[in-house]
Amino acid sequence: MEKKTSRMKKINSLLKKEISSILQEEYEFGRDNFISINLVDTKTDLSLADVYISSLKEEEEIVESLNKESKHIRYILSKRIDIKKTPQLRFKVDKFNVVL
Repeated sequence: MEKKTSRMKKINSLLKKEISSILQEEYEFGRDNFISINLVDTKTDLSLADVYISSLKEEEEIVESLNKESKHIRYILSKRIDIKKTPQLRFKVDKFNVVL
């Protein structure tokens, strides 16, 4: 993980908020499941953003599904935010945070 400037911290925060909103509005993960985006880590050239998620269950399957849908999520994201380049999204299981 690179040292982040205040600009990159703002971009990561914006991406986290908007991706969370997209997932809540566009996708269904089951009534008894909860998805949390814990961290977004974007490269400084905005080429790639690693999105770390945690879930109550089936994390690996959800990450696999989200990675298959990443182009669609990126497209929706590009319509919602105004930045120079919308990064490619790569979803990962957050092994460091646990949802209780």
